[in-house]
Amino acid sequence: MNKWKQVAALALAGITALGMSACGGSANNDAAGTSGNADGSGELTVAIWDTYQEPGLKMIMESFTEKTGIPVKIQVTP
Repeated sequence: MNKWKQVAALALAGITALGMSACGGSANNDAAGTSGNADGSGELTVAIWDTYQEPGLKMIMESFTEKTGIPVKIQVTP
């Protein structure tokens, strides 16, 4: 019986590995090696629901934009 447990464990490990590899995606960048939003704007949208966080996030996102050059829009959902 011990041999059957080893075979079952090996088979389960193989099936798990195949399942995980099927879930992996591939990088799909355009010719320039950059990607943006679906509309091509290259703008990042951050959605939050707490209006009290907006001032702090604005400061963080301004710093992010300065360092990366990527514009950020904060969207507050009540």
